[in-house]
Amino acid sequence: MREIIFDFDSDSIVDLDPTRSSGTEGSCYYREGRIYIGAKEESKLLGILAHELTHLAMQVCYDNECNPYKESDEQTKSEFGKIVSQCREKNGMDSIIKRVFTVYGESNWPAELIVRVPHLLAHYVLKKANAYSHNKHQICSVSMSNTHKKI
Repeated sequence: MREIIFDFDSDSIVDLDPTRSSGTEGSCYYREGRIYIGAKEESKLLGILAHELTHLAMQVCYDNECNPYKESDEQTKSEFGKIVSQCREKNGMDSIIKRVFTVYGESNWPAELIVRVPHLLAHYVLKKANAYSHNKHQICSVSMSNTHKKI
């Protein structure tokens, strides 16, 4: 990996890579050693970065177009295919996972589904941390205002 390029003015990477659609938030070009990240919305940044770095990790580990198995490993490919099918049939799935089946072709589903795990973890851990921080701030504000009233 040679570089990770962030666009802090846009959530899309279309200005960094005009071949991508305006809805593309990140992309991993493992052959060129480059990752592009649209990073305007800080709340999405960590999830997208985890997503793209996982694409790179899958390629380094398995050398199979970012799929989570070696090209010659038919058993793991079949087992992961069952996981993909089960995920696709679920109702009420998270929008981050849903994009796998609405944006990408079926041949890309394994590579796109595996990277959703760290993407979801990063996204929701950050969201929870922000909510905790906000609630803590509110609690402190209430405590301080109650203290002032007592004085």
